[in-house]
Amino acid sequence: MSEGLDRDQRRLVTGGGRYVDDLGFPGALAMAIVRSPVACARLRGVSADAALALDGVRAVITAPELMEHCDPFPGIVREAPPYHPLAVDCVRYAGEPVAVVVADDRYLAEDGARAVELDLESLPAVVDPRAAAADAANVPWGRRYRYGDPDDAFARASRIVSVETAFPKYNSTPLETYGLVADWSAATGDVAVHSNFQGPFSLHPVMCAALRLTSHQLRLVVAQDIGGSFGVKAMIYPYIVLSAVASKVVGAPVRWIEDRAEHLAGSASGTNRVTRAEAAVDADGRVLGVRFEILEDVGAYMRAPEPSCVMRSISGFAGPYGIEHGAIDVSVVLTNKLPTGLNRGYGGQQHIFTLERLMDRVAAELDLDPAELRRRNLIPADRFPFAAASGTRYDSGEYHAALQRALDRSDYHALRARRETDDGGAWVGVGVATAVHSSAANMGYVTLALDPEVRAGERYRAKSGSREWATVRVDPGGKVGVEIATGGAGQGHRATAARLVADVLEIAPSDVRAIDAVDTERSPWSVSTGSYSSRFAVMAGNAVLLTAEALRDELLDLAAAHLDRPRDELRWERGRALHPDGAVAGLRELAGAAHWNAGTLGSATPPLAVTRAFVADGTFPPDADDRVNAALAYGFMADVAVVEVDKQTFVPRVRSYVAVHDVGRTLDADIVAGQMYGGIVHGMAGALLEHIAYAPDGRLLVRDFMDYRCPEAGDAPAMSLDHVNAPSPFNPLGVKGAGESSSMSAPAAIAAAVEDALAHAGARIDTLPIYPATLWQRYGGAA
Repeated sequence: MSEGLDRDQRRLVTGGGRYVDDLGFPGALAMAIVRSPVACARLRGVSADAALALDGVRAVITAPELMEHCDPFPGIVREAPPYHPLAVDCVRYAGEPVAVVVADDRYLAEDGARAVELDLESLPAVVDPRAAAADAANVPWGRRYRYGDPDDAFARASRIVSVETAFPKYNSTPLETYGLVADWSAATGDVAVHSNFQGPFSLHPVMCAALRLTSHQLRLVVAQDIGGSFGVKAMIYPYIVLSAVASKVVGAPVRWIEDRAEHLAGSASGTNRVTRAEAAVDADGRVLGVRFEILEDVGAYMRAPEPSCVMRSISGFAGPYGIEHGAIDVSVVLTNKLPTGLNRGYGGQQHIFTLERLMDRVAAELDLDPAELRRRNLIPADRFPFAAASGTRYDSGEYHAALQRALDRSDYHALRARRETDDGGAWVGVGVATAVHSSAANMGYVTLALDPEVRAGERYRAKSGSREWATVRVDPGGKVGVEIATGGAGQGHRATAARLVADVLEIAPSDVRAIDAVDTERSPWSVSTGSYSSRFAVMAGNAVLLTAEALRDELLDLAAAHLDRPRDELRWERGRALHPDGAVAGLRELAGAAHWNAGTLGSATPPLAVTRAFVADGTFPPDADDRVNAALAYGFMADVAVVEVDKQTFVPRVRSYVAVHDVGRTLDADIVAGQMYGGIVHGMAGALLEHIAYAPDGRLLVRDFMDYRCPEAGDAPAMSLDHVNAPSPFNPLGVKGAGESSSMSAPAAIAAAVEDALAHAGARIDTLPIYPATLWQRYGGAA
């Protein structure tokens, strides 16, 4: 695609953005949330008298009143304990909502919230998933998965290599926090909620069930602009329900804008996962099979869409390697921490970290270079499309070429020989990671959480696939509009859609106006609608392509009638219908004929407004053996990280980072590069900086950005990007996702690099984040 499109940046950087807090609702009241200060306690009572005595406070809503209007949220598995928008009987994490105060403005609402008194009887808290798993009451769900014959693979192995990893809890904080305005109509019983919810809209029926509404009674409208999300804004849905009830109770629109402390305490994070992994390896270093024992810490509640995060690890257990046998045992563990949800990578980074640490351990055991060990196990290019043991259908790839490109670009082998910086002040290490990037998720993969017998039941309704719509229309002046409903959060969706239409119609992008509007009352939508799973290019991009091509066909039909020429003799070129005899009709002329002279053309007049859907083929429900193709497209990352560890302070710093990706066909090089840069920094933050940390008693240790360390510009390493693209044969554009990218692989590459830098001290980096104090305590003496 052509370069140079503005992509909305000018509007956004000049203050033209329209976010949820910019929406005007006359008479809207403000909501503030009373949250638990402790992690685990019996809730003996809530006193609202002092709050209600304040001028301007309209209502205080606690669990008993909430439950008059609201049921618990349904979950994917029945074993999950009930989850309500407010704590009922007990509080289970520091920051859990206990009551809401509605007042004339936010200041009064916050004053009212501080006046609410909680009667709490403290109980012992548990925050370590290993300790929690010792009590069966904290393990509400678990399953075993078997692919191939793992027992035979381990019996045939010349050696068995193991590792135990721990992945931290963090949430890739977006610039904009949660925000919404709910407006319940007493006359109709309907509620409209404007918010920065990003989807997936499979959570719409979850909210409807909790609110006791039919699907057409809950209208969700996504704000025109969203200030970043990275997955976390999917989990605004409990607050949507809470605000809807508040609006119903007070009889007025209710606005709630989350502050940063609330976001850290009460939004969502990725799962804190502990994994024990084993590899069965032959004498040549080929991995025959793997075993994973996973403790999936979902926090205080297993709320929808959990346990989907770990399901991604099931379907993609082998990563980019030709491993034919696998055994995965999963246990979901409840702890007294913030419940989990979507976070950029959603389960990918947790599993990739473990798998790549395991591969590095295999390389060390066999005295092989880590890159060579991967080269021996990567899926060869001539085996694509590749049917993995889990049912995953890898569409295309040149994994070996991408790895070699990353090694060459980073001067990998020279780096491996270098042990310290020129001034001798820091040790130098290099790490490599290779990983698959699945995109455009098959909604059916989440049902791997259910036993095959349940999925085969008569009352069970199968779930699978993904779909997306687009509408392209021509106005009377010959200008083109394209409408999508993806709820983008700064990824350039509108610009890319406009460019796709312009390319098909061979017109200037400035002649195409793109609208990204999600409104369940007005725009086409599905349970798979939303901005997640790196699905825009694969799903919406192909929907736009098919729709623009259909409109081009309509224009040629119109031109045949308008020019009185045979349809099959016309061609479309540079925004015009052309005939070999020289007859020509441009887009504006054709639009004018359709809109202003339809009576003459009669039934030959097309509507010049086309809607088409793109549906992901080959994405079926899981079969009786738990095999499922979990996504439509599969990209690839080969990353090389170079890290320095200061000899005095043990502070690790990522000096440089090389990332070579396969995104299929690149639609916009600048947007893809932005995703890759951001993904690297997000992954680095998860490896070295960001951590939603708790004290042993469950107290939250991060309250703001003084405690929760986000990466700054100076933390970003020198980054070098490249591509070895293998277009996907399974979608018309040949695209693959780019959104999650190195956010998943960077933690593994950086951990390997730190371990390499401290190899002389016998370092093993299997737990994140990597704190300087931890490195000093463990390896300071040996260094």
